[in-house]
Amino acid sequence: MPAPVPTPAPVPAPVGPFEWKVDTIDAAGHAVFEDFWYPWAKEIEEKTGGMVKPTIYPVGALGYGGSQQLVLLQAGIHDVAQVITGWNTGHFPDLAFMDLPALFRSGEEVHDGWKATQYVWERELFSRFGVHPIMYTSNDEQIPLSSKKLTCLDDLKGQKVRVFSS
Repeated sequence: MPAPVPTPAPVPAPVGPFEWKVDTIDAAGHAVFEDFWYPWAKEIEEKTGGMVKPTIYPVGALGYGGSQQLVLLQAGIHDVAQVITGWNTGHFPDLAFMDLPALFRSGEEVHDGWKATQYVWERELFSRFGVHPIMYTSNDEQIPLSSKKLTCLDDLKGQKVRVFSS
């Protein structure tokens, strides 16, 4: 007697679409929404055939932003977060040098610095927070400000200096 023909397993129904809650550091109405965030979200949706639909939220809309972005991401409050390492001081000790003022002379040098340390920050983000970077950006111009006149490096002695993002 021939063996019975096995019944094929049912084909699972497609899953999705998925909403990505994207938490930014940008205030509502900022030009970066029209210039970057909305086109980026549209591109993600198009490239996934509508299976991933990013919804872009301004800073604070999904909870306290800035220095809490990683905590909120871990808690599942949002799915994607724009994180600035300098706003999360202490979370990235191996990358603190990237936020030193005047370390780089151009955006290209900042980019090269991030690329050179990519393995470090990818490892730190995953091992410490369980998250993976999907893109990174850098800014080339920063304007350090002071409440007193500074004419040389010695004038910085005893001053607190804080800058964010190289």
